[in-house]
Amino acid sequence: KEIECTTPQFNHFGSGAHVVEVQIANNGADFSSSTGFFEFYDHLIIEDANPLFGEAQTVIGISLDDNAMKTKALEKQPGTPSEPFNFLSSYANPKCVFNHTEIVDAKVTSPTSVSCAAPPCRHPQGGGVLLQLSANSGFDVVDVGYFVYSATQKVPFRLEPNHGRKGGGTRVLAKGISGSFVRDVMPLCRFGSYTSRAVDINRDEGYVACISPPNSVNNFASSVAVDISLSGQVFTNFSVAFRYDEEVFVRSLHPSRGFASGGTDVQVLGGPFANSHELKCRFGTNIVNASFHDTNHISCLSPTLDQVHEVQKVSVFSMAHNPEIQTISAKSEDYVNEIHTCKTYGDGTDDLRDDEFGRGFILVAPGGSTNYPLKRATRWLRHNET
Repeated sequence: KEIECTTPQFNHFGSGAHVVEVQIANNGADFSSSTGFFEFYDHLIIEDANPLFGEAQTVIGISLDDNAMKTKALEKQPGTPSEPFNFLSSYANPKCVFNHTEIVDAKVTSPTSVSCAAPPCRHPQGGGVLLQLSANSGFDVVDVGYFVYSATQKVPFRLEPNHGRKGGGTRVLAKGISGSFVRDVMPLCRFGSYTSRAVDINRDEGYVACISPPNSVNNFASSVAVDISLSGQVFTNFSVAFRYDEEVFVRSLHPSRGFASGGTDVQVLGGPFANSHELKCRFGTNIVNASFHDTNHISCLSPTLDQVHEVQKVSVFSMAHNPEIQTISAKSEDYVNEIHTCKTYGDGTDDLRDDEFGRGFILVAPGGSTNYPLKRATRWLRHNET
C-alpha cells in the first residue's frame, strides 16, 4: 500500500513552478492510468526574517525575494514561460523548522511570505537555534538564520572578587548561587558594554572565570554591571556590580629583611589601601593576611620561606676528545634564579679561549665580560641582575 520514490532532476529547473503527473509501474513499463500530481519549484531565496530574537511563541515573519527568484529563473531558462512560486499553491505546505527537529506550521500571509511562532526553548538560559523554511512539510529546507531565545529565567550568581584594578586583568570567578551554573559550551562574560570569552570553566566547583577589561572600555566608569552568557549567546540578565579600584603601589617596606622562619612584622607604606578582609600581602608566592592602619599604611607578618627550587650543580661527562656543553639554562623563581656550580670535565689544560675543541665553556654573569680569564672549572660567586 505504500512505496517511496526520490524525485528526479526537473529538466526545466530554474524556470519557476511546474506541476507534473506522477504514475506508478510495477514492471517498469506499464504505468498506472490513475495519477497523482507533484509540483517542482525553484530553491527559495530568503529576503528577510524578523524578529530573530525573543521568547517562545514569538511570531517570526519570513519573506521571499521574489525578484531574485524570477531573475534566477529567466537566467537559467530564457524565454521559457513559467508560473512563479506561490505559497498560495494548493501543493504548498509551508513549515518552519527549528534546530533541525522542531517542525511548526507556517501561516501564509502573502504569496511570497509566511509567519510562524517559535516553539518552547529547552534551556531556561536561552540559546540560539537554526531556523529553516520548507514549502513541502519539512522535507526540503533552506536556511533562514539563527533564532536566539532570550532567557526565560534570571540565573543568580556572585563574583569573586567583585572589584579589581582600573587597568583590568583581574581574574574574576562567577559562581552560581543555586542550581547548575556551568554548561558544556565556553560562556561569554560581559562587563558593561564589553564582551569577551570566558578563560576557564570548572564544572566540579561550578564557576566561570573571566578577565576584567580596563575601565577605559566603559568610558572610565567606576563600576559596571556584569552578566554571563552560559549558552555563549544569551546573557543571564542578573547584572552583578563590579567595582574598579585605584591602582595600588608600594612606596617602602620596613624592615626589608627578616628570619627565614617568618614572623617579621613588616610595615608597608604606599596605597591607596582598602579596609577590607580581602586585604593581603604576597611574599614571593606566599599570600598572607594584612592589617589595615590607614589608606597609606598596612602591616603584614612575613611567612616562612618555603624551599626554593634551583639548579645547584650542572656537570657534563662526555668523550675526552670533545667534551662540550652547548647550552645551560636554569629555570626557577624569578627572584632566585641562580646556578651555584657549572663544570665540565676534559683533559685539556689550555686556556678555554684557545681550546679549538671547546673542552669546557666560559661562564659569564649578567653584565660580565668574556675576556675574563676563566679556566676549566669556575664557581659563580655572585651575580647582579641589573
